[in-house]
Amino acid sequence: ADYNPDLPVIWGVDDGYAAGQGIGTASYHPRVVLFAQETAQGGFHVFDEYYATGELSEATIAECLARPYRRPDAAYTDSSAAELRGRLWGADIMTVAATHPVHEGIKNLRRLICDGNGMRLFRIHPRCAQLAREMASYRYDDASRVANVGEPKPLKLDDHGCDAARYLTWHNRYSGMT
Repeated sequence: ADYNPDLPVIWGVDDGYAAGQGIGTASYHPRVVLFAQETAQGGFHVFDEYYATGELSEATIAECLARPYRRPDAAYTDSSAAELRGRLWGADIMTVAATHPVHEGIKNLRRLICDGNGMRLFRIHPRCAQLAREMASYRYDDASRVANVGEPKPLKLDDHGCDAARYLTWHNRYSGMT
């Protein structure tokens, strides 16, 4: 999942601010930016990540733009992050509201992690240690169910990079190709 300077860059962004009790706790809500590129096969390479707490959105944007990559063509965000989306627009970064039912976003992301033929279309560079840790520890609350679906709800714990990945990949859910 190496960065390719010849390909467009996109961001997946989960808005947050609070350090709370720290990583792995319910009170921890960082802002996460995933730096990615779409592949010719309809997948995604996440080649870098940025996690921050206690930081204003304009500082996050400046830090991310200072990285040695192309400017993003778009930032896929939760539609409820209005202030952050406004700051991204102010920095001339197009935003796409990527809000969707969580269980549907998880299904879409799973399809990319490993499709029915064993093909991995979602790759994470080793430098993205926090995203990899979160993906490996993602859990469900077996005592709860999604209304009208009957599936267990994911625990809203240590899932910020996972949320950013869902936002990042949601737009290619129908065709499988972008």
